[in-house]
Amino acid sequence: MKTRRRRGPGPLRLATAALVLASAGCWGETIVDPVHEIPPEEALLVVPFREPHLPERWDSQLGNELARDTTTILTREAEFQVRPYEDVLSLYQADDIAKLSFGQIAALCRAEWLLICDIVKFDLKDPKSINLQQAEATVKVRLFQVDPPGRKRDARETERSRSQREAREGLGMSTLVDERGGRFVREDTVEAKFPTDFHSQYGQLFMEPAEMERGLAGVIARKVSKLYYPHPEEKVPRE
Repeated sequence: MKTRRRRGPGPLRLATAALVLASAGCWGETIVDPVHEIPPEEALLVVPFREPHLPERWDSQLGNELARDTTTILTREAEFQVRPYEDVLSLYQADDIAKLSFGQIAALCRAEWLLICDIVKFDLKDPKSINLQQAEATVKVRLFQVDPPGRKRDARETERSRSQREAREGLGMSTLVDERGGRFVREDTVEAKFPTDFHSQYGQLFMEPAEMERGLAGVIARKVSKLYYPHPEEKVPRE
């Protein structure tokens, strides 16, 4: 069973933490907060990432690997509950998994939140680079919140959703539409590169495509996960 970290430490714990930080030389370190607060008693499920060339996210081996790795990191680092990836695999027993709504997926896996990611770009070689190899990816990350049982939306909430939709459309942003059983509450874009440092052991002229794919996938999983737990700010990203 996962141990939850308690919030609101008392004065003694704060003083102890301050001494530890001082001894470790951590004064001045900037901590990046999660982009959205998920209550610690609620659970999140990471569904397979969708590849742009596949009709369904459920058909992607890479998408499953990315979701599994993201689940592993969030299980270790996040304060909220994370449903095991075996719950996602159990969904493949459905007659037509592609017909499941996000609300149904959440209900089947006992989750209040879904993390839904779409791969926009996944290139293993920068076409502008002649000698050095660097893989690049762009991923759209959306957070889906399930409607609690018995919840009904009033006219004010409907109006707020309409205003938000019009505002996003006016700015050329994609619409956070409501789905059966819930709604999207957050959208972010993650950009990843591998390697980020050509002077590291990975900064070689030649690297096998499988190595590039594994390395880029690892960077994506880490960056997506970091959106949802506190972590030190990286001045110079090195993956």
